[in-house]
Amino acid sequence: MSEKELWEYFWNKRVAHTKPFDRDFVWISKKDFEPVAPYFKKEFNILHAGKSLRSPAYIFHIHAIDQGEYVFAHRDIGNIARFFPLGLLHLIFDVIPYVIWTTVRGISMASVIERPQ
Repeated sequence: MSEKELWEYFWNKRVAHTKPFDRDFVWISKKDFEPVAPYFKKEFNILHAGKSLRSPAYIFHIHAIDQGEYVFAHRDIGNIARFFPLGLLHLIFDVIPYVIWTTVRGISMASVIERPQ
């Protein structure tokens, strides 16, 4: 399944959606994630220990985080799970902008990735 097909799957199965800053965040049920789980690779992530997965593309990929009953997903740049030096792209395009945005807005990163009720 291509990255585009994976994202369409997430979009079609979404139970919640937000667009807090520059990209869409979606949540799907854990049950709906199971058919596409083989397309994701677990990664070491200090913020989401044991719960972070990334799709296979090197640059534009999908980052999924197991949040119990739901899986949170968004598009990312620079797949550090595939090639660690791509973490620099990830830092520049994904991490730093959100750190700045949440700091300026006075909100926590955790609140940004919580499933809306």
